Amino acid sequence: MLHNFRAVANFFIDKAKSENKLLSHMQIQKLLYFAHGIYLAVYKSPLIDKTFQAWKHGPVIPELYFDLSPFGSHGIKKKLTEVKNSTGRSQICEPSVNTKDQNLLDILNFIWEQFGGYDGLKLSYLTHVKDSPWDKNYDPNFRNKMIPNEEIFNYFKDKVKRT
Repeated sequence: MLHNFRAVANFFIDKAKSENKLLSHMQIQKLLYFAHGIYLAVYKSPLIDKTFQAWKHGPVIPELYFDLSPFGSHGIKKKLTEVKNSTGRSQICEPSVNTKDQNLLDILNFIWEQFGGYDGLKLSYLTHVKDSPWDKNYDPNFRNKMIPNEEIFNYFKDKVKRT
């Protein structure tokens, strides 16, 4: 089942807030990438409903980039919102993950425990490892190059086997 990328981002924003921390734009992007990779490797299914692109500082979901860009380099204080249309009425809501989906929560909590303490630059560095999906797809002359889920799966399945 594909999960809403804003809901997963909000999970990490909430986790940080519960520890009196604020996450940067870059941290949220990279936490989603690692969560997506591990989820893909474990369940052989994508975590989120968007595709990552290989940008200069690592994998990025463009829609998330534009959602978070108003915060600049400051910590993200508010959860992400989106407009939902139900029964002909538009409502602004804060997407959230299904708290009954234990498989999802296990992966997200694992990612938080492993990577939640790293700053954005460290997380970016971890995505730049030689032969990583980002490394194989990054082209400084072509910003919007997609990172195929198949490459993310192959990379992270080897990482999951080792743990």
